[in-house]
Amino acid sequence: MNWRAKTVLIGGIYARPPGMGNCLHFTVAALALFKFAINNYHSMYVWAATIVYATFAILFGVVVFTSPKQVIANSN
Repeated sequence: MNWRAKTVLIGGIYARPPGMGNCLHFTVAALALFKFAINNYHSMYVWAATIVYATFAILFGVVVFTSPKQVIANSN
């Protein structure tokens, strides 16, 4: 699904399902990793993965729940 939507502006109506799917995927994975990291607090690899997944969850949340900006081409 991500491959088919690679040229579509995320945030619009046609890219809402892939954007929402990615947002939910990264959110659930970040929460699961955080729960695992709490029990295994000495593992830096788990904390690093948790931070990466949480960052992507936040970024996809911003992309999905905000309006896309239209890029204006500079035509001289």
